[in-house]
Amino acid sequence: MAQTSAFDPVTQDDIRDLLAPRSAPAVSIYQPSHRAGPEAEQNILRYKNLLSDAEAKLSQQGVGNSETGGILRPARALLDRSEFWRHQLDGLAVFAAPEFFRVLKLPHEAEELVVVGETLHVTPLLPAMTQGHFYILAVSMDSLRLMRATPHSIEEVDITDVPRSLAEATRYDDYQKKNLQRHPTSRAGVGGRTMQHGHGPGDEDLKEEIKRYFQAADAGVCRMLTTDGAPLVVAAVDYLITMYRHVTDYRNVVNKGIEGNPDQLSPRQLLERARPIVDPIFREPLLKAKDKYGRGEGVGLASCALLDVVRGAHAGRVESLMVAKGERRWGAYVADADALEVHDDPSPGDGDLLDLATRQTLLHGGSVYLVERDEMPCAEPIAAVFRY
Repeated sequence: MAQTSAFDPVTQDDIRDLLAPRSAPAVSIYQPSHRAGPEAEQNILRYKNLLSDAEAKLSQQGVGNSETGGILRPARALLDRSEFWRHQLDGLAVFAAPEFFRVLKLPHEAEELVVVGETLHVTPLLPAMTQGHFYILAVSMDSLRLMRATPHSIEEVDITDVPRSLAEATRYDDYQKKNLQRHPTSRAGVGGRTMQHGHGPGDEDLKEEIKRYFQAADAGVCRMLTTDGAPLVVAAVDYLITMYRHVTDYRNVVNKGIEGNPDQLSPRQLLERARPIVDPIFREPLLKAKDKYGRGEGVGLASCALLDVVRGAHAGRVESLMVAKGERRWGAYVADADALEVHDDPSPGDGDLLDLATRQTLLHGGSVYLVERDEMPCAEPIAAVFRY
């Protein structure tokens, strides 16, 4: 059974696995979950209720008890795995079909939802795909920490063979003692090191030592992150951020850093300060898609009409798709007849047409964004930008 951690983002490969043709019926279960505390005890109870809902939906679609039991058996087995429930994130997704079972722990809260249909329901996974992950390098004279984060989660990761302080980098065991003796009253907030007037080191030898320290640290960062390419936010006093930018070879250091002594900040506090820095980076593709929608709507290169969008998605024309969070439109699309039926409530054989457009867009290499209703570029719950 495959699972994700807080820092294994849902990838295109995960999506392709869920989109792959398979036997029906397909069951998709989503729920919010709690990591710890009294509320975490509700995770199992909530999951039991959703399993019962899945059983009822399978029965309504004429699936017999024996087949239902076989499809949901691995999903029910989760109830007995206490270790699994002790390590939850903010959301849980469970997928089951004949001879298929997959679990994804999500770093974002998921709406309670059970969908039974011909295909697996993937739209609620989109935030885990589009929000992405990033890194925070918290560095001072006395400490170096690398953290991997999502907008909701953060954990420290180890960089091997990297000096953890300036003293370690320069191999001067008495460095701190000598430095403090030299300027006993001019301490600034950088791990207890002495600086002049808060404008950075005044000693050229000290500047050179810091440069070598940062070069050694950056070599470790690059070894670890070069194939990742995720944004890196530096947390340090202002002049150390500038010095690090001058020596780094990592291509995706964010221009704005977290200024101040990071030794005084917990990982969660660093995440709170990093979020407004990285949010515009992760929102940029969506903003570009909305702008392109506005320019293409009047010339046939964008539409929010459901039939146009579903038809375009099946034809591989959709370059980017925006879907309103929490919205669903039940019905069916017959591609050969180019006929669309929409129902207020799901009927046997129906699927979510918004999810259908999502699936087809992803299968044809397009981008899909799950957005708040009031952020949609039109009054409808779906909007597409077409390639042609």
